[in-house]
Amino acid sequence: MKYLLLILSLSAKVASARVESVLGGKVAIWEMTMDECHNDFLRSEVQLSIFCETVRKLMVRIKAEHPNAAGLKLFPAMPVACAVELGRARMPKAELPWVIYDQNNKHQKFIEALTIGANHE
Repeated sequence: MKYLLLILSLSAKVASARVESVLGGKVAIWEMTMDECHNDFLRSEVQLSIFCETVRKLMVRIKAEHPNAAGLKLFPAMPVACAVELGRARMPKAELPWVIYDQNNKHQKFIEALTIGANHE
C-alpha cells in the first residue's frame, strides 16, 4: 500500500518537482488548482462554500480510485479559511489518514507537519 499525494495550489503554485524531491519514487499525484493562483483569490463566503464542496467530492473520488491506499499526503498552498474548511470537510471514519506537509523556509523544502488519523483520531 502506498500513500497518495494531493497538491492544493490555490494561493501559490506548488511545483510537483518540489514535492517529488521530498517523497522520492513514483507516487500518484492529484492536484487541486486554478488558472491564476494568488493570495487574494478568496473574496466571498460563496467561494469558500464552493471550495468545500469541490474538495469533498475530490476526496470521495480519490478514495474510490485508490481503495487500497495507505493514506493521503497533502501539500497545501492556500488561505487559512480554506485550510479550516478542508479540515471540516474531512470525514474521520471514512477518510484515509492524512499527512500534511508545510514549506519550511529554513530547510528550503516541505517537511511533515501534522498527521491525522494514522492510528486513531
